[in-house]
Amino acid sequence: MRIGNLKAGVGQAQIGCQTGVLLAGHHAGGAPRAATIASPLMARALVLDDGKTQLTIVALDAAGIPGAATQRALAELGERFGWAPEQVMFVCSGAASTPRTVPCLGGADTEASSTAAIVQAAIDAAGQARASLQDAALGAGQAILPRLPFNRRLLTRNLKVITEWTGVPENEVLAPEGPVDPALDVFLVRDGRGFPLAVLWSFAADARFPQADAISAGLAYQVQQELNDRLGRPVTSLYLPGCSGNVDFNFELARSARELASAITAVVLESPCDPDVSLGARREEVVLPIKDYSRFWDEAEIEAKWPVGLQAYRQEVELLQAAGEQAVPTWLQAMRLGNLGLVGLPGQPFVELGLQVKRQSPFRATIVASNAGDAIGYILPEEALRNGGQEAWVARFAKVGRGAGEFLAQEALDLLHELA
Repeated sequence: MRIGNLKAGVGQAQIGCQTGVLLAGHHAGGAPRAATIASPLMARALVLDDGKTQLTIVALDAAGIPGAATQRALAELGERFGWAPEQVMFVCSGAASTPRTVPCLGGADTEASSTAAIVQAAIDAAGQARASLQDAALGAGQAILPRLPFNRRLLTRNLKVITEWTGVPENEVLAPEGPVDPALDVFLVRDGRGFPLAVLWSFAADARFPQADAISAGLAYQVQQELNDRLGRPVTSLYLPGCSGNVDFNFELARSARELASAITAVVLESPCDPDVSLGARREEVVLPIKDYSRFWDEAEIEAKWPVGLQAYRQEVELLQAAGEQAVPTWLQAMRLGNLGLVGLPGQPFVELGLQVKRQSPFRATIVASNAGDAIGYILPEEALRNGGQEAWVARFAKVGRGAGEFLAQEALDLLHELA
């Protein structure tokens, strides 16, 4: 393969965790504690270097991490390697069978020691990747998988929107509220001999896949194993979940992983790569509106649609009142990888927002990653907030207010246009 200016390195580190920790996921009455470990949790890192700029992307097997923890990690990486915050993107998989590092419905506790372990693994993996830079080339491909996702928010005749898993009254459903994004987006890094070194892949469906009382990386682990088998060699797989706040997988974990790995393998085998790549990055700090938590406004709707969750959501409002936040400070970022764009959005934006950014991006291909750096919860478009449903009910994981979704999508597009 022709040698150009691009160099790349990969690294990985296991996230230290033990049985007995609270597991993530939205469980009324509290999440279960881990009794076993089904698969290791990993931090996987890719560092790209064009001779002038280094960019680092770290994919984490984690439900999410608070923004303050990410900021501490960025500060340490800055001290060690001279990286500015915009040069580093942390993206969490959102898997439910990982330690509870983000707020859980009806439970006030989180696992601070697990958050610290995630941050340390991210730093270690990034350091390994930087130390292993070699000649590389970058390309992209896409596969369309229309059977894999479905929009879980359902329009009804009388109740506006019901989220599918809360239970749907017979003869009530008219249609899904919103779209899906069936595109599997893949960025491919080859080494100097042309062999695949790393893949960054993104798909817009919620990859929680809870596994009872077992610690498990879920989809990220299963796809990594499938890829290793199909390609006949270890290739670092960085899972960057798309905007999937309202979209789930149609199939169980094993089948979903097989279909994704098969499509990624096809892209790896068919995609050309360019060794001459220019890199760039932007980051913008923003302050988003917060919902009105002064009263339990959603009580009547929850009682009608999901009465079993009433007490848990009442507790969520009380926890928000005790914290007394007046806004949601956070950030978003974008990276230029040659003629490819990468956006990192905080929290769990709805699929409509990711589609808007991808359609209007000035780059040949764009990945819009969610759960990037700051776990601020669901981010809904205006129409979805008006329609109600579980994702709209006020909670610590659903506190971002009206107008934030459209604002973040436009800010992301502005950053991409600056980079382009």
